[in-house]
Amino acid sequence: MGNLAGLIFPLLLLLMLFMIISRSRRQQRQLVAVQASIEPGLRVMTTSGVHGTVISLGDDTVVLEIAPGVHTTWARPAIAEIRPDPPDQAPDDEAPDHQAPHDPVMNDDPVKNDIDLTHQNENDEAEHDRDDRTLT
Repeated sequence: MGNLAGLIFPLLLLLMLFMIISRSRRQQRQLVAVQASIEPGLRVMTTSGVHGTVISLGDDTVVLEIAPGVHTTWARPAIAEIRPDPPDQAPDDEAPDHQAPHDPVMNDDPVKNDIDLTHQNENDEAEHDRDDRTLT
């Protein structure tokens, strides 16, 4: 009986080792496939989570556009996955369907806004002082 237990334990260790190695090899094959399929125009995500569109490729580098007009250069192995294209968005020249509510306290003059806020703070402090006197 003791001999059987001594045999099962090493077999379980070998099985776990085999599973770990096969998983690692599968991930490596997927990474190589992603690296081979990178081409300009694809949306990708880097290993650090930055999303962008491939602009150009070098032997060891990839240039990504991460925002309109913002190009960054990455090491090719930093590309973790190819992302699906985002859904079509409304053209920029269309007016939005909703407008931000107008704030009656704030207006377009920043100097006047600072003065208004200063007076508002003074009024709040005076009201707070009045409240303190009524509680005693």
